[in-house]
Amino acid sequence: MHDNIVGFKGFNIIRTDRTDSIHEGVCIYINNPINFTVLKDLKDPSFETIRVKLRPARLPRSYSSMVVGTLYHSRASDLELMEYLSTTE
Repeated sequence: MHDNIVGFKGFNIIRTDRTDSIHEGVCIYINNPINFTVLKDLKDPSFETIRVKLRPARLPRSYSSMVVGTLYHSRASDLELMEYLSTTE
C-alpha cells in the first residue's frame, strides 16, 4: 500500500510493513516541523516495532530529544515481550 493512501497532510509517516503478508504492520505519524531520526539499530525481527528519536522545538532544558516507539506482538509470549522490552534501551 502506498503512503498516500494511509498518510495525512502535514505529517511524515514511518512504516514497517510485514513482508510475509499484505496486511498488518506498524506506523508512526510525525508532525512535519519535528526533526526525527529512525532508530534502525533497535529493530528485532521477532517483533513489529518502530522507534524514533524526536527533536521537537520545545522540550524541558535537561532534554535534547525523546524516543517514541510503537510495538505490536501478536505471536510473542508475554515473557518474550517483557525480555525484549527490558533488554532494549
